[in-house]
Amino acid sequence: KILQDKIENIFNDINHAIFNEEHVDLQHIYIDGSKFEANANKYTQVWKKATEKFRYKLYEKITAEIEEINAEIAWSGVQITTNTEYVPDYLNEIVEQLV
Repeated sequence: KILQDKIENIFNDINHAIFNEEHVDLQHIYIDGSKFEANANKYTQVWKKATEKFRYKLYEKITAEIEEINAEIAWSGVQITTNTEYVPDYLNEIVEQLV
């Protein structure tokens, strides 16, 4: 119990130092899917294939939604361009145009 408390205090101190010095905010989550192994500094990217597959499925869903929106607003003469990949800024532009 005592050791657990000390480890937790060390962890909290390290986090506090990182937040103060690196100006890290807790509003963003970063996921890279790396798995580091203890043997000879080897590492494998376990989730790389899965995250890429998910990303492209998400792009397909976004494209389908944009095509559906285009069908709904075709009467206005406005058409949203579809892409193979999307960045958040572009999606925000679409939302601002539609609102």
